[in-house]
Amino acid sequence: MTIIEEIVSRMQRYPLAEIRANASSVTYYPASADGFIVRLIVDQRRSEEAYRVYYSGCCQEKANREGSIINFGFGLSAGCRVREFSRCGVPYRWVTEIEGLSGWKGYWEEFSSTGPF
Repeated sequence: MTIIEEIVSRMQRYPLAEIRANASSVTYYPASADGFIVRLIVDQRRSEEAYRVYYSGCCQEKANREGSIINFGFGLSAGCRVREFSRCGVPYRWVTEIEGLSGWKGYWEEFSSTGPF
């Protein structure tokens, strides 16, 4: 079973979730405007696979299959949120935050190379 097939199979427990998949990616589309897109892309590098997990504009790259599945699922949880910054309506920075015992903390962030500057 490919990583895409495994994620799609796990997501069948949530029949209202909008999931689209093809041979190299799986994408979750949020049900409300408050949510964000979660996407996993498979990169074939020689004989190995690498995975990129996106939360909106944030991207984390991993070579580990199980860790990438966990990251995809974490993006769907209530313990994860993405703050998007924009200027003149153009997003240029995304901060993924995780909720801990002392509140929300930044986990990773991305800047757009084609931002409004």
